[in-house]
Amino acid sequence: MNDAAALIQELKDNAARLGLAWLLAAATVDDPAVPTVVFDSDASATPVPVVNLISTRLAGDRVWVVTVPPAGNYLIGRQPLQDPARMAVGSTNAASAAGTTTSATFVDMPGPPAVTITKAYSDTRLLIALHATSFSTVLGTVARFGVSIAGTDSDIAGLTHNLASTHLQASGAGVFAAAGAGTVTVTGRWRRVSGTGVLSMDSNDWRSITVQEVI
Repeated sequence: MNDAAALIQELKDNAARLGLAWLLAAATVDDPAVPTVVFDSDASATPVPVVNLISTRLAGDRVWVVTVPPAGNYLIGRQPLQDPARMAVGSTNAASAAGTTTSATFVDMPGPPAVTITKAYSDTRLLIALHATSFSTVLGTVARFGVSIAGTDSDIAGLTHNLASTHLQASGAGVFAAAGAGTVTVTGRWRRVSGTGVLSMDSNDWRSITVQEVI
């Protein structure tokens, strides 16, 4: 960190002597062999050559670059790891709406239960915990519960209804990819894997979904 601070001060002093302005900018390493970076402020995401003043970087690393007109770009430091305090978290905990399914592919749970968060970082993932109760009209019916993330379904929990017309609980958790920063919605889903019963939820059932942004 002291080396980076010394480099920044030296670049500032040189720029001042020459009457030049300088800027500290956030960027992502594009090609470490050249090396090139893509500046956060560049909507076109155009790779820009830089002079690397630190140890070898990997593609995708977050870095700081000092830019000095007309075309001086100096990679002078690494950005810290993501700040957990900025990472998003959200949940829904409520009694179910009434509904049924016999679909072998995922469909929305009654309601449906959904959680929307705003991811702070583009390269973080989602830790999702799901709990849901349901019942079946026929014993031996197997249910699967999961979530849809930006249109992609993922399994989280399974449940075999060995009793007919009896409310049982399924619970599970998993870590899932979710590309990009910004708004993401997670929706509760369910399906019948096997058996002949009608999977059902009513106001006596409960659904809980918690979504947390993680590294």
